[in-house]
Amino acid sequence: MKIGIVLEGGGMRGIFSAGVLQAFLQEHFMADEVVGVSAGASIGISYVSRQSDRGLRTTINYASDKKYLSLENYIKTGSLFGMDFIFSDIPEKLDPFDYDAFQKNPCEYYAGVTDVHTGETIYFGKKDIAPPYTVLRASCSMPVCAPIVHFQGGDYLDGGMRAPIPMQKALADGCDKLIVVLTRERGYQKKPQRGRLIYANKYHDYPAVVHLLDTRHKIYNSALQTLQNMEHRGNVIIAAPDKPLPMDRFGTKTNQLMASYRIGIEKGTEALKRAKNQWGLPLPNQYLPSKHSITVKIDRPLGSAHPEHPDMIYPVNYGYIPESLAPDGEEQDVYVLGVKEPVDSFTGELVAIIHRKDDIEDKWVAAPTNSKWTPEQIMKEVSFTEQYFDASVEML
Repeated sequence: MKIGIVLEGGGMRGIFSAGVLQAFLQEHFMADEVVGVSAGASIGISYVSRQSDRGLRTTINYASDKKYLSLENYIKTGSLFGMDFIFSDIPEKLDPFDYDAFQKNPCEYYAGVTDVHTGETIYFGKKDIAPPYTVLRASCSMPVCAPIVHFQGGDYLDGGMRAPIPMQKALADGCDKLIVVLTRERGYQKKPQRGRLIYANKYHDYPAVVHLLDTRHKIYNSALQTLQNMEHRGNVIIAAPDKPLPMDRFGTKTNQLMASYRIGIEKGTEALKRAKNQWGLPLPNQYLPSKHSITVKIDRPLGSAHPEHPDMIYPVNYGYIPESLAPDGEEQDVYVLGVKEPVDSFTGELVAIIHRKDDIEDKWVAAPTNSKWTPEQIMKEVSFTEQYFDASVEML
């Protein structure tokens, strides 16, 4: 099973999506892939970098600042949103984005942009997400409200024009289960774009853009219908407000932003519960430490025999975390990888959880700090016991 998270845009309504993703982080759930467009692309990076509440902070702490969103910005730069402030000042100085954690996370990430010449959606992956985050600027450049963005020889605008709900990208990448986050309420239907004289004049050299804006409501409503059909088949779980959020895409009032964020957390928690019930998703491990640095007491060192099965020799160090209880009420067991000699204790980084579908207790996996492991490498190292269980690896 490969699970993808799909994030639509919505301007400042993206604070709802930040709440949904915060619920996932609180429950230690990390998907296999994240695909976002517009505000969804911008919000999604802090989930992949595992930065708790960053989606809230980077919105609510600066939304009232004119450098973030104002008519003054538009007069000066052609963009209502202050792109330099949002994608340079905030991630590099004011609330640093953990670029290294983002890149190291095995969760795939893609941001969609719209090619203004062809009208096609182009997706850029992690290797293209780097300061000054031009891809994110392009994906968030709403037509009329922002200028065309140039990147790697292409000319781009808002990624939500052709692919407002970018589920097809996740499906093409092999995701067979999707959690789709919508910032519009259930039952919403988009109406035809207003202001045609304005956008037709502004983009008279880009007929593909004009056509997309002319048909934007049909594209969006068709995507919604496809999404709902997939939900009925059980392939998709939708996290969306039950009624309109108390704000619009340009809303900056703190109380409205906070209310929308809390609704997102509520809907994200509900979505995870449905994922467990419908897909057999392992219960999130509420016993996981808030920091991934742990100390393990080794009671079965490398080369020792299993106390009940003397013919089983441990190829890795194996131990437990004193006073840290697993769901079965016993102290949490941990495999220690990357240490080639027997040891009595180990301090390092928690890198993964092995979920046993037919056993109540998960097994944790620790390794030296900053070492790199893949699920395949981990299962190979611990196959001496895990081969007897139906197990899956969740990378942290």
